[in-house]
Amino acid sequence: APKEKDPAKQQKMYSQAVEYLDEAIKIHPTYKNAYLIRGNALFYLKRFDDAIRSYEMCTKLSPDFADAYKNMAVAMREAGKAAGEQQNNLIKAEGYLQRSLQLNPDDPETVRLLGIAYGMQQKHDLALQQFLKVAQMTPDNAQAFVNLHHAYRNVGDEGMAQQNLQKAMTIDKKIMQKQGR
Repeated sequence: APKEKDPAKQQKMYSQAVEYLDEAIKIHPTYKNAYLIRGNALFYLKRFDDAIRSYEMCTKLSPDFADAYKNMAVAMREAGKAAGEQQNNLIKAEGYLQRSLQLNPDDPETVRLLGIAYGMQQKHDLALQQFLKVAQMTPDNAQAFVNLHHAYRNVGDEGMAQQNLQKAMTIDKKIMQKQGR
């Protein structure tokens, strides 16, 4: 399925894979790789909660199954992103993103998304903390400093806001133009 170019065929292949994997699990309910692959197929179908449950089953069967934890963290991150962007449910998004960070605290994208979720909820001090982490994790990322610029403005520190905007523009002179400003 990942090699298929036609999105409709690809979706059909992932759905069919889930059906086959469900059968495999019925035959061999402790086959951890079937749960992992099932979780992956469900992830690509954007059925994040179902994918997370499959990965959780992997970890119950094999508590040291690193791939299951890694994939679960990504599924939680994407579930959080979808909850925020598509469902406009920032509380739900925050929960998924916090759980993702427990599994993978070094993922700058999850930290960034949590910062956005906090900012959208007017939790500006918490947003600032997350954006500071992202800037530390990705010091060559101009967007990280633009986010810090906005976060500092939201907490009322115009001096730090301007300092971070300058840092962003030092990294990428056109960063504000790219954002339509």
